[in-house]
Amino acid sequence: MPRSSRHLAALATTALLALRLAACSDDEVAPTDAPGAGAGAGANAAAEAEAGPSLADGEASTPPGEGEDAASSGPRPSFCDGMLFYASFDQGFGADVGATLARAGGTAAIGAGKFGAGLALVTAGGVTGVDGGAIFYDQIDGGAPIYASTEGSIAFWFRRRAPSGPGASFVRPLAALANVLAAGPATAQTTNTPGTGLFEAYAGKAFVALPDAELQPFLRAADFNHVVTAWRAPVDGGPPGFAQVVVNGGLGEVLTDAGARDAAADDASPDAVGNVRTPYFQRSVVSQWPTYQPLVSLRIGGNSSTTPPGDMDDVAIWDRELTGAEIAALYASPGSIRVACKLP
Repeated sequence: MPRSSRHLAALATTALLALRLAACSDDEVAPTDAPGAGAGAGANAAAEAEAGPSLADGEASTPPGEGEDAASSGPRPSFCDGMLFYASFDQGFGADVGATLARAGGTAAIGAGKFGAGLALVTAGGVTGVDGGAIFYDQIDGGAPIYASTEGSIAFWFRRRAPSGPGASFVRPLAALANVLAAGPATAQTTNTPGTGLFEAYAGKAFVALPDAELQPFLRAADFNHVVTAWRAPVDGGPPGFAQVVVNGGLGEVLTDAGARDAAADDASPDAVGNVRTPYFQRSVVSQWPTYQPLVSLRIGGNSSTTPPGDMDDVAIWDRELTGAEIAALYASPGSIRVACKLP
């Protein structure tokens, strides 16, 4: 398939989670700031939803207000529809969309993001604290869901500020905090194999992942990159499910002259069962789906060994599969989702 045709095919399909995800074992210990995680659990859980922003060192990749006029003019884009959760971090840790309580721990703080403020998961020197860095968004009893385990999409911007450990966790739904029981697919990264993608739990089976070595040319070094993951569970007697991960809009733009590239993958076409595999976009058929327990809390970041060392911004979750065109539009938007969707 010609390169241009492949790009159109990538944009026409739905997108899922990508950038470098972190996977760890099912017996991963809970972050020490989680309730019941230890005697010092309350010491670091200092930030609540009301907390206001206090920018850390560094400047926003896109200064506040820049691009906002263009992003806010005209009708709301279709990627505003079906959003369950969204955090811009422009007004602190609280969610812009989704009724939830935000609790921060470890080195998590408000710092410089892609669009104005962002979530800093490391110290100024790029170091993760002994308690890690994470924010927990608790599902409120009787409230609207902030996550969907059977079909959904996750998108965020991430800037790496230090080398990752063996695994890093970006967005992870939890059914329990004490033993970090999974409540749905997690976006994470493992070192080289299988790479960045969507995982069944945390360090378990990867539904889909992008190998790190092949992904490097399509990432901006020391700057923000956009990651989207998407999924749909298979239906008994019906169509199979899928899992997808897309980096930087799925456009295949070479941004860094580094890493190994598989020339054959540049002209990849779907295989017999519909899998599409390129160095910056992957979609895989899923025939079996785990039984997940109800969501208790959504964790952004990780513990002392699984915190991604960097900054996150514009984290959003949908109850549906984003289209290829919507993923490309998110990536190309001159402003944040808050501005584009005209949120308060």
